[in-house]
Amino acid sequence: MPIGNGRKPSVFVSSTCYDLSQVRTDIKLFIEGLGYEPILSEYDSFPIDPNINTLDNCLRVVQERADIFVLIVGGRYGSQINNDKSITNMEYLRAKAKGIPIYVFVNKSVLDILKIWRSNPDGDFSSVVDSHKLFEFVETLRGIDNVWVYGFDNAQDINYTLKQQFAYLFNDGLLIRRQIKNSNFSNKILQLKGEAFRLVIEKPEAWEYKLFAQVFSDGIEESTDLRRDLKYNISINESKLLSEVKDIISWIQIKINDLLTLSEGLGSLINNVMQEAVGLPGEPGDAEHIVYAAEKIVQIYKKAIIWAIDFKTIVVTEEDWLELIKTVTEFGNNIIIDLEDYCDKWNRELKKLTEQEDPVELDLTFKLRAPDLSKYSNEIMRLKAKYGID
Repeated sequence: MPIGNGRKPSVFVSSTCYDLSQVRTDIKLFIEGLGYEPILSEYDSFPIDPNINTLDNCLRVVQERADIFVLIVGGRYGSQINNDKSITNMEYLRAKAKGIPIYVFVNKSVLDILKIWRSNPDGDFSSVVDSHKLFEFVETLRGIDNVWVYGFDNAQDINYTLKQQFAYLFNDGLLIRRQIKNSNFSNKILQLKGEAFRLVIEKPEAWEYKLFAQVFSDGIEESTDLRRDLKYNISINESKLLSEVKDIISWIQIKINDLLTLSEGLGSLINNVMQEAVGLPGEPGDAEHIVYAAEKIVQIYKKAIIWAIDFKTIVVTEEDWLELIKTVTEFGNNIIIDLEDYCDKWNRELKKLTEQEDPVELDLTFKLRAPDLSKYSNEIMRLKAKYGID
């Protein structure tokens, strides 16, 4: 199977240009000497879209071109945008979200005074930095984001470290290449992203459960916009006019049958497919089977949202029928919320594996709330009686 895209890796160098121009030039030459493609915004080779602003151009290039991200923090925080974050900060956040390797270098003079700033955050440090936000940025990198930070005095310090780290990265790439070539992965597995693919490659402890949780979580996250459509009552589908009570009852019964089909499929996936996919105790699981189960559950989640959104397209001639529509809509909301809770439950339970050294018992049972059919039945009976329907 083909591996790679036939191009050299690109290294995006992010920093403020004003106080680090010579450092950036030296690093550019170093990257070129390795045979990689350096991406620095002050050079003519930086690919811009003339129809968008500076920030959007930088973020676009990080997203579309960067394979490796090098962040250099000197004494300047850089140009700030509306949310008080600098362009350099935003570039870092985009690289972090993309999941590419990030190497962070902070000038030693900044690191040396960081402890003093912590104890006196309102002090005057203008001789070292142009903004206190630079200290906050470094603290976020080292603390909240838990990024490894290298101190530097000059470009040679950075180049030496990058030379070592790129060698480790290259070796990791060779290892993954061998694993892929020797594993004969299907297209379904090769299309996995980020952490899910890593789990299949490395197969750490309980990888089967972690893989399911990752694909499940990724699917829920990718459905965020669809979930918002439901929350804000947004539908782009054509409206359906139901002018007869028998028509609305018939339409709702069809919708309930569709929902029951989704529920039955969900039960089969969790009770049967998942057990077969992860394997018996002591036996390895089937990665493709696990991915299939997780993706199908996500499909049901999306279908349930679309099912609920479909009720937003209904136009009725009598307001008297709206209570029935509202009652039935809750049936779909139960599946949606229960699946979101189930996803959270998987992540909470699997977290125990890293927090406890002793063997732990995980509770991965799924509870789907049964719909309250009594209110629905009462509404149907009321409408049939009122409109003389048998």
